[in-house]
Amino acid sequence: MVVIVVAAGSLAALYCCDPCSHTLLPCPLHAATGIHCDGCGIIRATYALLHGRFLDAIHFNALWVASIPLLLYTAMSGIWVSFGRHRPLPWNPVRYSWFWSIATVIVVLFFLLRNLPWYPMILLAPPN
Repeated sequence: MVVIVVAAGSLAALYCCDPCSHTLLPCPLHAATGIHCDGCGIIRATYALLHGRFLDAIHFNALWVASIPLLLYTAMSGIWVSFGRHRPLPWNPVRYSWFWSIATVIVVLFFLLRNLPWYPMILLAPPN
């Protein structure tokens, strides 16, 4: 229950504060090297989603936007179990080792591709 309250409070605070005009949490890897990590643009993408700007969110971090439905489904499965249900929701892929192998490959590929300086790969990098 505490996690839900903290998440809701964080989203409410993010809704009110535009991360494009205020530097909330600068990425230390990008600041030191100019390389975009997998998380670069997540805060701005979440802000854009909260304001209904889906295409902007994809531009900031496409992997984050694509993973949100799976993250929400997994969270709902955990909430379902914690409220007295004995079984999680059907087909929860995070319970399988193959899922983590595929997810790792996707994250590494996203990291590599978004740092290539050629078109169309530059479209994966968030705007500065």
